[in-house]
Amino acid sequence: MCREKEVLILNIFRWYNQDHVSEGVSSPVNSRIEKTMDNYLAEEEGDWEVTDEGLYMATRGFLIRRGYCCANQCRNCPYINWRDNSAWRPVPHEYVRRMRVSSKAIVGALALLSQHEELVQHGPIEQREDNQTMIDHYSFLLEQWGAKQ
Repeated sequence: MCREKEVLILNIFRWYNQDHVSEGVSSPVNSRIEKTMDNYLAEEEGDWEVTDEGLYMATRGFLIRRGYCCANQCRNCPYINWRDNSAWRPVPHEYVRRMRVSSKAIVGALALLSQHEELVQHGPIEQREDNQTMIDHYSFLLEQWGAKQ
């Protein structure tokens, strides 16, 4: 279940508890749900992963919640596919928050936009839809960042 749905469910139960249980008394169901939600968010939505080498790496969830690309080529970056990973998927547009980013992020987005435009024209036909999705994503980022072509 995605974080937004979990938070919504938790808020609904909190609202229900406020209106239907006397002040200062918590329902056992609500307490159990809150503990489950808190544990899930702490375990699944942590901000950092530790690599085998002992290095701390920002999680995709953290980078999405942060709302912008820092241009440090983070391994889990949801904004720019710095590592040319075929399984990579862009962040939904509603999570892009920052309107100004470093010039490195703009250069990275421009380079990948150009690469995907080239692949749409000259690449395999079966990959055109995926490349068009990436073109739309990078075009959106560049527009949001004030770097229109």
